[in-house]
Amino acid sequence: MPEYTNNYNLIKPKKSENYDIEEVTRKNMDIIDTQLFNKQQKEIGKGLSTNDFTDQYKNKLNGLKNYNDTNIKNRLSNVEKNLYQMKKISRK
Repeated sequence: MPEYTNNYNLIKPKKSENYDIEEVTRKNMDIIDTQLFNKQQKEIGKGLSTNDFTDQYKNKLNGLKNYNDTNIKNRLSNVEKNLYQMKKISRK
């Protein structure tokens, strides 16, 4: 039994087995062709800087404020310290 690649399920023959290379190549090429055809096509005139957001979403993003996560970081630090102390005690 052959193995298969993770992303596109291409046939990946094992070294210890014999395969018809033309058949495997044809099947893999069909899979690749289908995957490429189904990819999102680039739109002419669009670049990374075009604004495709609606005004509603753009305003929502612009209205977001950064938050202060100092308390969360301090609590995590305390948890880490406590775990470290517990490990030290359990090793004795």
